[in-house]
Amino acid sequence: MSKEIIESMAISLHAKLDRKNIFPPLYNDPESYVPPVSSNDNYRQKRIPNAFLMCRRNVHMEAKHKGSFDMRVISKVTGIFWNNASFEEKTVYKKLFKRVNEIYHERKYSHLLIPTPSTPSKDLEETPMIYSSFSSPPTISPPLSITTNNINPQNFFHDYQTNELLLYDLYDTIFLI
Repeated sequence: MSKEIIESMAISLHAKLDRKNIFPPLYNDPESYVPPVSSNDNYRQKRIPNAFLMCRRNVHMEAKHKGSFDMRVISKVTGIFWNNASFEEKTVYKKLFKRVNEIYHERKYSHLLIPTPSTPSKDLEETPMIYSSFSSPPTISPPLSITTNNINPQNFFHDYQTNELLLYDLYDTIFLI
C-alpha cells in the first residue's frame, strides 16, 4: 500500500473510532500488558510496552470492533490520537506503563529477593557486627566466625551442627524480623 492510501484509511478510521474508549483507556488492566518472564536466559524476552504502545493496543481493540486490522493504519491512527491528546490524557497511559513496569520487575526479580538458608551469603560471614533485634533498641552481637582451623576430629560433627544452627539463627534474625 502506498503512503497516501494508508493516510486516507487512517483518517477514515480515526473518524469512526470512539475517542472515549481510548482516552481514558478502555483496556486498562496492567496484568494484560505484562509480558511473560522467561526462565530461559537464551530466549530474548519481550519488551515492556511503553505508554504509546499501550495506547496503540487500545486503538487496535477499538478498531477490531469496526473491522479494521491493518497495523500500519492502526499505528497511524494511534499517532493522530496521541499527538492530539492532552497532557492529562497521556499521563493516564504513563501511569499505566509505570504500574506494568513495576509488576514485570517484581516477577522478574522476585526469586532474587529472598535468600535461602541453605546458601548463606558471603556478606553474612564477613559482617563484623550483627544486630540481633529491631523491635527494641539494637543490640550488637559479636561477629560470627566459622573456621575450620581448630576443629577437633572428635567434635567435628558437633562443631559443624553448631555453626550451621548459628547461621540459621543469624538468617532468621536478619531477614525475618
